[in-house]
Amino acid sequence: MSTPQLPSDVRATAQRAVRLIDERLPGYLDGMYLHGSLCWGEYFDDSDIDFVATTTRRPNETDIAKLQQIHRDLPDHFDGFYVPTTQLAEDPSVLPVHPGVLHGKFTVAHHCDANQVTWQELAERGITVHGPDAGELDIFTSDTVLELNTRTNLEGYWLPRLQGLVDTPDAGISPREAAWSVLGVLRLHHALTQHAITSKSGAGRWGLEAMDERHRPVIEHALAWREEGRDDGAFADDAARQSVTVDLMSDVLGQHDLHPTDTP
Repeated sequence: MSTPQLPSDVRATAQRAVRLIDERLPGYLDGMYLHGSLCWGEYFDDSDIDFVATTTRRPNETDIAKLQQIHRDLPDHFDGFYVPTTQLAEDPSVLPVHPGVLHGKFTVAHHCDANQVTWQELAERGITVHGPDAGELDIFTSDTVLELNTRTNLEGYWLPRLQGLVDTPDAGISPREAAWSVLGVLRLHHALTQHAITSKSGAGRWGLEAMDERHRPVIEHALAWREEGRDDGAFADDAARQSVTVDLMSDVLGQHDLHPTDTP
């Protein structure tokens, strides 16, 4: 697989992160890798820069304090986490807590991206910024764990999200919210039915062929927003957009025996 060309601002941000870590924590950083939309060649104007940084050791309190300061000097959309290199060979669901940042908020916890999808992306198409090539790393991959994690995500995150939309049918959702929901559930549906990971846009294009034709307008709407930041005008208002989003989400989750409860 050829490595996608990195946008200049992405490369500059990632290299700045490496430089700051090496300056303030000499010997701590082992590797810096990018994944997410970048590794699929689908980086758009509002995309995050998703990273995994591998380290030579578990962090102590001084390391954590310095990492937090480093991320104050980096953009809020530089999202990711730090794990010892050896822990890439482990099931990510059992990792101990680790430093990470999401939308500018630094925590020591289990980062939401420390999951089997990220491990698969690193193993199959990770982009190396610093350190050993991603293809040379010992990374845990398991179709069984991927399926289990995907199912857990559908049940633990997307079913409650769908329930919230069902319970408030007149609230309306924005094009951004519709794109997040439509492409998010399609990506997981693809993983469970095709036994392979794909990008959000890839899931949308697959969904145009795989899903019932009635869902085409909302999938095209989601792709237009994700890839161009454009409302294609397919829906009269936010409530209409919510209705078709709920229909698609219900269809996808229903195919995995997950159903919202009816609102009284």
